[in-house]
Amino acid sequence: MLQVHAHQQNTFQPNYPDIYKNLASLYLKEKNPDMTRKYLDSLLTFIRPDTEVNLLIGKMYILSGDINTENNNFETAIDNYQLGLKYYPNNLELIYKLARVNKNAGRTLKYIELLEKIYSVKNDDKQILQEISQSYESLERFPEALKYYEKLKSLAPDNSNIIKKIIQLNEK
Repeated sequence: MLQVHAHQQNTFQPNYPDIYKNLASLYLKEKNPDMTRKYLDSLLTFIRPDTEVNLLIGKMYILSGDINTENNNFETAIDNYQLGLKYYPNNLELIYKLARVNKNAGRTLKYIELLEKIYSVKNDDKQILQEISQSYESLERFPEALKYYEKLKSLAPDNSNIIKKIIQLNEK
């Protein structure tokens, strides 16, 4: 009887969409994007995605991006994060993750472009300004670097390191 029951469990195919949604949510919380995808795919055979399902799909892509970033699979992580942005288009944390993985993949200009997108929304973020400034400087694009260091100085007018950097860039 136990063997029959075990066999039945392995072949059990629920046709209740809520079961698939709950299993997808559970595996997402367990940080298992493959199983999350499996149950989301099954769920989508029964229903059209609603807001809750779309958010699960987006979170699955973000989790996949995080895992691929940790494993230095930067190109795959970029793809994952871009898919996540379809579901969370204005999520600044996700845009930052995408920016960082682009930097890790050697795409400095894309990194800067994404940081500038964040800056356009959060123009008082010193860290973002610092990263943009340093990135332009590393590319020897000194006028752009200077422009962002000046913006940074307006937020931290007494910071001697920023003042020194501005003086150095004005000499170039």
